[in-house]
Amino acid sequence: MGEDTPVDDWSRIGLAIRLTMAAFMQASPDLAARGGLTPATFDKEATRRITDYVDLMWQPSSPGVAAAQDAARQGALGNSAACGAYSDLTMVRRQGRDVDDFE
Repeated sequence: MGEDTPVDDWSRIGLAIRLTMAAFMQASPDLAARGGLTPATFDKEATRRITDYVDLMWQPSSPGVAAAQDAARQGALGNSAACGAYSDLTMVRRQGRDVDDFE
């Protein structure tokens, strides 16, 4: 578990982003609203911010990265089943096999 489990890592990152947003809304509701963060926009903004974070962490540098990036994004958004795909692609890379064979 933990660092070696992408499901836990990415879902925790997504949860941390959501909790930070919620804390900011509680501490400074007016400032949050000026930035477009309200109870009505929370889910949309959380999805956007989580997606932006994953995109920053995964700069495509080689073929096959897009599938792992999408799996990480889905895991961070709460789809733990998607992180299994990320884990499979990571293991393929560690074994020195070509990731494109699995896409």
